[in-house]
Amino acid sequence: MLIFVLLWLIIAFFLLRNFHRTLIIYVPLSILLTSAYSIRYSSPVLSISTAVNIQIVLTYFLQKKINFKRFPGKSSIKFYIFILILSFLFTHMSYVQAFTNILGLILPILVSIVFFKEFSARKDFKLFHSTMIAVSCIFISYGIFEYILQFNPILFFLKNYIEIEGSSLVIFLTDENNIRFGSIRCQSLFMHSISYGTYCVLFILYYLYVIKECHLNFILKLLTIILIPILFFCMITSGARSPIIGLLIGLTAFFNIHTLKRSLGLYLGILCIIFLLYQLGAFNIFLSLISSLTDTKGDEVSGSSIDLRLLQLKTCFIAISSNPIIGLGARGGEYAYNTLQLYDLAGLESCWFHTLINQGLLGCCALIYIYYSLYRYTKKECTNYSFETSIVLCFLIINTMTSIPEVGIEKLLFIFIVMTNYKKEHNKLRQLQQEF
Repeated sequence: MLIFVLLWLIIAFFLLRNFHRTLIIYVPLSILLTSAYSIRYSSPVLSISTAVNIQIVLTYFLQKKINFKRFPGKSSIKFYIFILILSFLFTHMSYVQAFTNILGLILPILVSIVFFKEFSARKDFKLFHSTMIAVSCIFISYGIFEYILQFNPILFFLKNYIEIEGSSLVIFLTDENNIRFGSIRCQSLFMHSISYGTYCVLFILYYLYVIKECHLNFILKLLTIILIPILFFCMITSGARSPIIGLLIGLTAFFNIHTLKRSLGLYLGILCIIFLLYQLGAFNIFLSLISSLTDTKGDEVSGSSIDLRLLQLKTCFIAISSNPIIGLGARGGEYAYNTLQLYDLAGLESCWFHTLINQGLLGCCALIYIYYSLYRYTKKECTNYSFETSIVLCFLIINTMTSIPEVGIEKLLFIFIVMTNYKKEHNKLRQLQQEF
């Protein structure tokens, strides 16, 4: 589509003109650039983000050698990339299809390494945070517009355009038949309502961290505080339950029981959230979401029941029984569904199910290794590592409870890198001040 080609050319131009500054802006912006917004929709699909990621990696490789030195969980990331390459070699699909799939998984991780090398909290944090605010304003504004209209015109148009083009790309568009708890499940600009809810939670936790740990000017701090209850409202309108659990887990690091009585701002914030939910008609949705966490056999959540997930897990092991170590290879879920006709796999509602099918038991070990390595990194590099650990645990919980379309582990790495980098540089500055 011409408009997306122009957007890609603009980003490519600014990368050539000022690589460092454009990279800092692009990383938050990439959250919006899902496969729905592609330069090429016919097979193989080429999204804007893939094209930009290729340019970033090649540009950095030509200037400097990409290395994993000091990168968070570097050994686990190397192991994970090795497993992804193995899954490409053992694929049951065509190598062209498998290559595009693996490229889409490896490139963002390489970009996160480039970002780690380029990002300096002292110089770049203000620009990064300002872009995060702009990005969140874009997707929550459109999400609220969708909630009021009960219709998503942009994704509706793209879905029909893609079908006319005969593309293999699938947009999980929420429509009037996809109602949960009395309201349409909003998804804003993302591929699925779960992705929308997950991003709302990640942004809430990131903003809480920034308010608590970072030094901001008055305007940026005020905008950050205002956005938190709005993001909470948008999370509720997504109709997704797993982000709520992830948020509750993530919030544990931000509240100290000994200072809770003095936290007047916390109480005011909770009252504002309740008032906002009530005025916008989302309070009943919120109560229904909370009750559905214990009643998973209700009519409105039967498609995401525990029984269904157990059936999917059983079917996963049936699918990989011939090669449990490496699974069915890249795009193994598609092969199992279409060729092996294992229709009970539909949805694969956990990252572990996707990994079992595509990378087997080795892939699951690689994921566990990554999460463990991130924890070890925070414990080693940060004096108070509860905030960084909580956001990692939050992402793990959400990804375990359900699959999150097009929200890969690199999105967690981007936020994790900013948080740990800021804390390390702030601690160094504090030590220098104490010495003098």
